[in-house]
Amino acid sequence: MQRYRSLPIEKQQEEVLTVVTDAMAKVARLAGRDPSPILAAAEAVRAHAFAVDIHIEKLSRWTKDRMFRVEVFRRLGPLIGEVWEAKIVNRSRNVLAVEAITGTL
Repeated sequence: MQRYRSLPIEKQQEEVLTVVTDAMAKVARLAGRDPSPILAAAEAVRAHAFAVDIHIEKLSRWTKDRMFRVEVFRRLGPLIGEVWEAKIVNRSRNVLAVEAITGTL
């Protein structure tokens, strides 16, 4: 555990993903299933640098005049942890401003 904690965050993330992916692929093979969706998901996680922006449609709203929309996102990543932000967009969906709701960006 001490060796793990001494690794840079990027290496920690990779190590955890590798262990979980290997274990899930092994279970899939033992169950007679194709592990390729598990392997593809792990590659997608790597391709996105272990981070994701989740659009929370339920919290997003148009202004009364419908000229602007506040889009709410939950951002997760190894370097930022969890951050919520609001993006103000116009009718063409061009981002005009980004405001932190929680945490720091």
